Amino acid sequence: MLEKQLKRRNVMDKFKKLITLPIITLLGFACVNASVSTKKTTNQIVNQFVSGVEINTSSIPIQILRDSFETDPDGPVLNQTVKIFELNNGECLSLVTLYNESGFGGYEDLVIFKENRILTSLQRTLFFSKENGAVTKADIRYDDSIDDSKETKFIINEDFNRYKHNFNSKVNSTCIK
Repeated sequence: MLEKQLKRRNVMDKFKKLITLPIITLLGFACVNASVSTKKTTNQIVNQFVSGVEINTSSIPIQILRDSFETDPDGPVLNQTVKIFELNNGECLSLVTLYNESGFGGYEDLVIFKENRILTSLQRTLFFSKENGAVTKADIRYDDSIDDSKETKFIINEDFNRYKHNFNSKVNSTCIK
């Protein structure tokens, strides 16, 4: 009698393992696929940028930097915000926003990079009509004309080389390697 119960228990244990293993495997693949699919592709991001809409990466930045630079010796110091996002295939997005001193606009740079190399760099103008006070997302209008001239690419590259020295360990391990 005891032997029959042990055999039955062994059969049930094997059956549970045969059923449980594929279910766990499928759930594991579903989780991996869900996390990968939430990351935007380079083409999706560039299309949003070029069309003049706000960039939606579907994720939170892995780092936000405050970067400053002088326009000319003894000139004004301009401040820009750099948000770094992880994209697919080890690529990352640096979205740089600068509100110029006029109080009515600025520009936004899009830099897609991988392994310390810039793959895509573009710039567009942004406008808002708030002279005083904080600017909200609702106040901003993006221009759909894109500046991808050699001069602009050179400046974006210089900016990138300046602020990449302040990347945190997450950005360095994810994007620079």
